[in-house]
Amino acid sequence: MKKKIITDFYLEEQNEDIPGGLTEILNLIMKQDVEDRNLNYGESVLRIQECSLDEQGIYEGNFVKIRMYGLPSKASIDGTLAEFDLEDDEGMGEEASFLYDSNLKILAFQRNRYSVTMPTFSNYLKKKTKGKSEIDFLPILTVDTLKKFQKMNSITKFNLKVAGISNPEAFKKSGYAPERVIDLLEEFGAPNMDLTFSMGFAKGSSLKIKPLQRAINQFLKFASGKDDETKSEVTSLIVTGNGSENHQEIIDLIANRLYLEKEIDLNKADRVLPYSTRKIIIKDHFESKENELKRRFHS
Repeated sequence: MKKKIITDFYLEEQNEDIPGGLTEILNLIMKQDVEDRNLNYGESVLRIQECSLDEQGIYEGNFVKIRMYGLPSKASIDGTLAEFDLEDDEGMGEEASFLYDSNLKILAFQRNRYSVTMPTFSNYLKKKTKGKSEIDFLPILTVDTLKKFQKMNSITKFNLKVAGISNPEAFKKSGYAPERVIDLLEEFGAPNMDLTFSMGFAKGSSLKIKPLQRAINQFLKFASGKDDETKSEVTSLIVTGNGSENHQEIIDLIANRLYLEKEIDLNKADRVLPYSTRKIIIKDHFESKENELKRRFHS
């Protein structure tokens, strides 16, 4: 049996009006007992299970999402089906490992849609500090994608899709959505949104690039998986424009994020992939991109 581990890379983006970055939060959490790290979040409990710091300013940790409700059944190939025998304070733990370079402000995070997505991770940090710290994590684009995007001298079309907006008010409060659009979603009772902004057949014209770039940065933060609270996820961010020599470029900003993956073999005895194994893989992925990240983000 094979298991694929995918690592996504993010740049820490801190609200300048609110002091305290991820370094400060992780230092605080490491001093807490494990139980004190718990946060009730929707129908789950979240916590940073493990966290350590080395002499180079590298934090390594393991995040767990404990599913308390809507649990699967225990099934056997002989046809039997039964509930898991769990205590009232127990649930199913879904894990995701991470590595944070406090010098580069880069976070490498294991992609696991069943565990914690990046919007949920950001909200966990905010709620655990009672709003005293507000951090977002911007997905890092590949070098080629960023170059193509930066070379666009005009943008003729922008497509945005958001799925699963079952809680429009929460999505509005997240800061990732224009209030006017969310008001229409509530009025129409629509859980999904598909918007296209286009210059049509107007030659030599462009959408306003700077406002669009700001919007893209906001929506990219919400394109890293569904948040357990807002139940929403940006599923498409596609930009069409003209680059050098007026050559048309179509860029899928979600598909072209920076990530690495590794496929490992599991034997039948490996029912759970331990943190110790995932920790090694995440670190290997980070170190393989470390020089590139230093060139791009070292101040």
